[in-house]
Amino acid sequence: MRGAEATKQSMLPLDRLWIASLALAMTEGFMLTKAPHLFDDATQVTAGDSCWQGKTSEDYWAFVGPFGGCTAATILRALIDHPQRAGDPLSLTVNFCAPIAQGAFDLDVRLVKANRSSQHWCVEMTQGGGDVATLATAVFAERRPSWSHQQAARTPRRSSRPAPSHARR
Repeated sequence: MRGAEATKQSMLPLDRLWIASLALAMTEGFMLTKAPHLFDDATQVTAGDSCWQGKTSEDYWAFVGPFGGCTAATILRALIDHPQRAGDPLSLTVNFCAPIAQGAFDLDVRLVKANRSSQHWCVEMTQGGGDVATLATAVFAERRPSWSHQQAARTPRRSSRPAPSHARR
């Protein structure tokens, strides 16, 4: 054996060894575990009765406080994880009233109004028992089946007579 054939044959055992080690790693769970994302850790909250706790993350820190999107996502996560929540989020309005300091915070989560198909929520973020730093309102609703648009099927022609000719005779 010479040239390409020798190289190809010498690589076969290495390829088989690699596949065997990959299969072993997958069966032992090394590749099947899902590593948590930094955003999951940054938006983590701990449930209470109406007061939930969380802490700011250095991974999503801007110059003077946490990024607003991370704060809004933390509030939304508390609402989604709430045991009384029904439906999907339709809207979220977040008012940043004061700077948020680094560290722990409390979320006062209240169901303001609920009816058959929608819920209105209010969330206040405070730190150290002080004034409200962030105020959010959200609307959740059950999605119901509704009408849908389907294209009409093309109808076949009724007759096969030729189209009229407009040419002068």
